[in-house]
Amino acid sequence: MRKNIHLVGAAAALAAVMAIPAVAAAEGHEGAKVRVGHFSPDAPAVDIYVNGEIFAGLEDVAFGVLSPYIEVPADTYDIAVVVADQDPAEATVIDAPGTELAEGARITIAATDFVENITPVILNDAFMLEEGKAQVRVVHLSPDAPAVDVAPDDAEALIPGLEFPNFAGYVALDEGEYDLEVRLAGEDTVALQLDPITLPGNAAATVFAIGSASGDEALPALQPLVVIDGTADEMMAEEEMAEE
Repeated sequence: MRKNIHLVGAAAALAAVMAIPAVAAAEGHEGAKVRVGHFSPDAPAVDIYVNGEIFAGLEDVAFGVLSPYIEVPADTYDIAVVVADQDPAEATVIDAPGTELAEGARITIAATDFVENITPVILNDAFMLEEGKAQVRVVHLSPDAPAVDVAPDDAEALIPGLEFPNFAGYVALDEGEYDLEVRLAGEDTVALQLDPITLPGNAAATVFAIGSASGDEALPALQPLVVIDGTADEMMAEEEMAEE
């Protein structure tokens, strides 16, 4: 059964730099969970360097790829995003020395905008689960798409005027199937039609709008990327591990 959605929340601007190495959280200390996404439409595949060395598992990362969460200890790191298979001295597109990662953080780091102005954006993925509810947010990461409204098909906008690179915070919805569309702000023109999304209870999800709205065939088209950020079972397992 499809449900009417009521979303509440204001868009918040994001602009920060962060990335980390894939090492286990330090024994006896709460670590952090971080994932990395490549959402710059015209950027080539990239390698992620940490403290001067390429990070295995985050190499040759192509557009539209979002890594799984990686657990890391709290620390400070020197980070660089480099065109894949190129010399960091000549092909670094993002340089972030002295990046601090706090204990208990749960974040998404995304490379966004066109490559000429490629910009790292950080999302705070902290959420509170409610029994039988799905926590959902929408993130606008299409650099040439105008402000948009998010709405059920043919219904009143629920998230109005969402601009790049902003997001609507997590909102609790009843579990079930939802049929949404993304429209040009204040208009009836549909910019992106989402397939029906089934949202499980006791879980959190993010809908990323990525790609280019220009219609240029050389660029990936505007598209949704829907991911589950976490479930109650995963959170419980993490708490049990932290207590051991």
